[in-house]
Amino acid sequence: AAASSPLTPNLGSFQRNVLGNIFCYLCVMDFINTLINNPFPVVKRGDDEQVRQL
Repeated sequence: AAASSPLTPNLGSFQRNVLGNIFCYLCVMDFINTLINNPFPVVKRGDDEQVRQL
């Protein structure tokens, strides 16, 4: 019991770190995809509004 009790938190923290890193990686990739995909429609809409104003 004394040997297994220190190992259990280490395994738990290791699994949490892996899941946290995967979750963070997915969030970063989603954020990058949002930055890549969103500015173009926003710029196009801005250009359309400027054309309408002109």
